[in-house]
Amino acid sequence: NELTDTANAIKNVCAIFEKTIKANKTSSLPISFFSQENNKKKWSIVIQVPDNHEIFLAQLEAVAFNSLDNGNYETLILVPENNNQYINQVLDSLEGDIKLLKVAKGQNKIDLMNKALKTAKGENLIFLEKNLAPLKNWLTILDKGFSKHGDIKAFGARISNKDGKIANAGMVVDYNHTPVSAYQHLEFNFTCALKKRSFQMVDYFLAVKKELFFKAGGFSSGAGDYMFLDFCLKVQECTKDPDTIIYLPDLKMIFLDKTPEKTNMSHAIHFYGKWNGFLWESEKNLQKEDGVSPKDLTHARLSSAIQAFR
Repeated sequence: NELTDTANAIKNVCAIFEKTIKANKTSSLPISFFSQENNKKKWSIVIQVPDNHEIFLAQLEAVAFNSLDNGNYETLILVPENNNQYINQVLDSLEGDIKLLKVAKGQNKIDLMNKALKTAKGENLIFLEKNLAPLKNWLTILDKGFSKHGDIKAFGARISNKDGKIANAGMVVDYNHTPVSAYQHLEFNFTCALKKRSFQMVDYFLAVKKELFFKAGGFSSGAGDYMFLDFCLKVQECTKDPDTIIYLPDLKMIFLDKTPEKTNMSHAIHFYGKWNGFLWESEKNLQKEDGVSPKDLTHARLSSAIQAFR
């Protein structure tokens, strides 16, 4: 099975998504998110509708396929007001434990999400960035993470961009006091990205107990593009534990389209105005801890660039 071959996971996921897209252009079969029928769920999975309907379809297929037999769950989908007809066709094809959260024009999607999640059925909340697809065993790995580390932790994933390079392996702060991924743009299987450990922040994906999410105040209304980073810092203030955020390298995800960029100035002003005093340079410390020299990084980046042209 192409989706369960972990040795070539990224290539295989891209290949199976291409087949899925082609198949669903001619198929009338709905995408099913059925799990055990009861009011309490283990997981509430929150997905944001992207602009491209083919990417959206592939993301939904990945979530549904890779969530089979991994506990009961519901899926909440943030739906912007102005969708094209193809996105609406995908939404109309869905069945099962689905809740559509329709974001009206001018409405803050974070406020809507926080309000809706108060009645979410899942004891664990999972948030996926646009265009992000989980790989094999993702819920099993998360379940083990909660079992091992307890209920007052939040978890991040090892995330690949669409070219097979690191988009998130835990977030560090660079010399400009800007949050960036550890070992960003290096090969997805770069050795130092395979270590489970705590970080100040993670991005693009987050899993947390519902109780802890609301104890920390949920997502900040003005955080916008920085909502994952902002919440990581908020929840650490809440727990008083610098090791609250756990990066799980075996929990693998892939962006099916371009990795989202943080371009909204008002979101940036909110985030840096709020947390500037907490954003101390940490990238060099991580590299020193891992025994990675500037020469090692130069060699790794060169190797990664060569791989990209093959």
